[in-house]
Amino acid sequence: MSSPGNVALMALGYYSLVQYVENIERGEPLNVGVIVTSSGSVEWAFSERPELDDPGIVHRFAETIAYVFGHELSVEPQAEQVALHELANRRFSHFVITEPRRVEVTSGISTTLESLRDMYASGVRHHSAFST
Repeated sequence: MSSPGNVALMALGYYSLVQYVENIERGEPLNVGVIVTSSGSVEWAFSERPELDDPGIVHRFAETIAYVFGHELSVEPQAEQVALHELANRRFSHFVITEPRRVEVTSGISTTLESLRDMYASGVRHHSAFST
């Protein structure tokens, strides 16, 4: 998106990493996804990890995230960080959502999401979105 004079507009967004902890006692998280919020929208992308004992567990957790954002959490414009913070404070078996971090959304939320996933949670890709 650009404004008059070809100056790119930047939106403030937030992201959280989704980490899978296969062995709770060892506590070694593996980044498997990213959730990004900006301008009242939320998108998430997960990477299947074939090296896991149950590779389908990541896909099933992505369905859980879709349910949570579709039925339990709303992402309000100007308060996107609140939804991610609430999600980070929930308890999920073998999954951890990190506290939200700021991110500049300059080329759209989807592009930002893909960039963050490539940086932090690469693997076989799955992408979903939900807007309020």
